[in-house]
Amino acid sequence: MCTPLASAVCPCYNAVMQTESVPAAPKHRGRYGLLNREEAASALGVSVKTLDALTRTGQLRVLRVSARGVRYWPKDLEAFVTGAKAEEER
Repeated sequence: MCTPLASAVCPCYNAVMQTESVPAAPKHRGRYGLLNREEAASALGVSVKTLDALTRTGQLRVLRVSARGVRYWPKDLEAFVTGAKAEEER
């Protein structure tokens, strides 16, 4: 981020200061709203390695789109989070 002194030189500072809030990034992308590994891990607040482990153990459903590409349904991530929270409360 630019400093206030750089506002005369840096257009990004002026653009940010003129808006009330920075627009949020889309929660998902693609035609069907599926999330890639990085987006899913970020949504869950875990690392990609942890996400891979959850997928391998069958705790998360995955759609294989290619030999190396996978996608996650946002509703499955929400269900996992609510299920995990319900188990922690017991």
